[in-house]
Amino acid sequence: TSIDHKFTTHNQSSIHHLESSTAMAQGQAARATREAVPPVSRVAIIGSGISGLAAAKQMAAYDPVVFEATPSVGGVWKHCVYRTTRLQTPRANYEFSDYSWRNRDDPAFPTHTEVVDYLEGYADEFDLWRYISFGSKVVDIKFLGGAEAGFTELWSGTGKNPLRGKPMWEVGIVTGD
Repeated sequence: TSIDHKFTTHNQSSIHHLESSTAMAQGQAARATREAVPPVSRVAIIGSGISGLAAAKQMAAYDPVVFEATPSVGGVWKHCVYRTTRLQTPRANYEFSDYSWRNRDDPAFPTHTEVVDYLEGYADEFDLWRYISFGSKVVDIKFLGGAEAGFTELWSGTGKNPLRGKPMWEVGIVTGD
């Protein structure tokens, strides 16, 4: 079972390979991230928030491409929170089963900064940075395969064996300013 993706990248009106910009690389300088996106890949993941990082870890054998529009991991915890936002559950109830909080027994609910630190630690622990393409905003997804691949325009058709065959998707990416 595999899914093939054809990646199209746009910078204004031209098509090019993804490159890391100096500005975006500053925050991730110690971590090696994906420098270029292969023209065909089996797995595309949109976003490097909690779910995107978990998906990247689970799909690592397929060399996934994680498209992240911003210059950092963390999703809403990094980009859409008030300075005073905290997790509303204890740390032990909000952790990956294979990666515990460093201060797991701290009774205080973690701040959004602590959640981002935890997610960065998860990416470090499982070497997920190498799959992430920062500054890569997904702007379009098109299904290129046909019903013979097990998909219809409604994604899975019957809902049975939706990934049978080699369905093909095109993912449009905008990079740069």
